[in-house]
Amino acid sequence: MLNLNNIFFGGDSMKNKKGVRVFAAILSTTLLGSIALNKNDNYVKVLESHTIESHDSDYKFVAHRGFSSFEVENSKEAIIIANNLPCASAIEVDVRLTSDENLVLSHDDNLSKISDSTLEVSSSTYSELSQVPLLPRKPNYSFKTLFNLENKVKIKRLENKTGTIISLDETLEVLSPEKTLFIELKFENNYEKLSRKVVDVLKKYPQKKFIIQAFEYKELKRMMEEYPEYTYQLIIKDKSNLKYLDENFDAYGLKHTIIDSDMVISILEDGKEVSLWTINSPHTFKKITDELGSYADEVNYITDNPDILCYSVKSRVKQKERRY
Repeated sequence: MLNLNNIFFGGDSMKNKKGVRVFAAILSTTLLGSIALNKNDNYVKVLESHTIESHDSDYKFVAHRGFSSFEVENSKEAIIIANNLPCASAIEVDVRLTSDENLVLSHDDNLSKISDSTLEVSSSTYSELSQVPLLPRKPNYSFKTLFNLENKVKIKRLENKTGTIISLDETLEVLSPEKTLFIELKFENNYEKLSRKVVDVLKKYPQKKFIIQAFEYKELKRMMEEYPEYTYQLIIKDKSNLKYLDENFDAYGLKHTIIDSDMVISILEDGKEVSLWTINSPHTFKKITDELGSYADEVNYITDNPDILCYSVKSRVKQKERRY
């Protein structure tokens, strides 16, 4: 009889037997997850639709880093497909400054997580960065994500995909008039230079809609005072920074796990906008919208999966219609 313990662990100690059990559990979980994905009609249909057949929604979905569950994040390809996606009312991107003072989209300064290169945006020219093929970010495998259908869909969609770096100028040229661009500023001790460069670009597109956002409270406050004609959103990920909700920003981007519905409703009733991030699961989205009630359609939902969330909304509507 085949002995997995000897093959994989070279012995039969209690420690090794425990290793076999862990290995078997992971293998079983992976297989069950794959079966669940194949049997789930909603996800199979979404996957086969290639997202272009997505329908409009009453909710405001923001495509995170472009359409990052279908193309490489922050790439030209991700921006173009997000712009053509009916259910995405807005697109969120990260902006950095190159060594030759061009503005490009990239979440991290070092490209190692989305390419085979270790170039840094801040110390490279736009021309150098343009030569680097961008690759999907490696998935974070864990026991929790083995059953995560959205994660499995994303992995399958991104197989063999490559992307191209894109500038902020090019992004705004692509952007449709009805879409809003959420521009997250990524600083490298270049606060005034980056903010000034961004404003210089935005001035060329007065007909486009955008929101400037950042985690850095002081710099965003300074920009708001220096360039009051723009809309500013402070991003908050820690409960300790919820104290800044009393400040006079136009909008707040909140990590959805640190707030409750009463807090969101209070901000909305104060005349501010709210964006919740990052919401990729239909289950999480339904829980949040159920708690928000009639306020749910006033919130921006930042997501890697705007089409999947939209599809889940349509499925819920159809189920209600069938009941009646």
